[in-house]
Amino acid sequence: MTDEELMEKVVKGWRSQETPCGAGSEVRHTINVRESLLKIVEKYNIQTVVDAGAGDLNWIKYMDWDVDYKGYDLYPRHDSVKQFDLTKEILPESDLILCRHVINHLSHDYAQRCIDNFKKSGSKYLAVTNCDRQRDCFEYGWKITGLELIETFLDFDHKRNNWCLEIYKL
Repeated sequence: MTDEELMEKVVKGWRSQETPCGAGSEVRHTINVRESLLKIVEKYNIQTVVDAGAGDLNWIKYMDWDVDYKGYDLYPRHDSVKQFDLTKEILPESDLILCRHVINHLSHDYAQRCIDNFKKSGSKYLAVTNCDRQRDCFEYGWKITGLELIETFLDFDHKRNNWCLEIYKL
């Protein structure tokens, strides 16, 4: 996939009536992840969150948490989200990088670039989505990145597959 093809895919958006960011960002589909993030923040003493793929912040406004939150996206759809290419740039250091429904859409090479840049950020943890259909395949099995999986939470149950939020130590 070229940079132009990736940008075209992102700008077009994903199939959803509620948000161009797709079904994974619909409020009804973020109930589990919002609850899980509150548990993660408490359990791992998270004070700073960098959202890598924040998009339009459709669901984040419903989070009642006391963290310093900053959103980054290749194609920001909200004024407070900074334009950022995860495959080429390094995020600021944070306690948690949240990367929901982003790198699972990328080729293996692009996904690995993102993971490498996440490691370079100096951040402590990565919360990334995975699904039952992709978990064990080479292309999207995050275990190939050398990251240490420490916990798994339910993200959302979609009609095609069950999504989880996996927490890795960076």
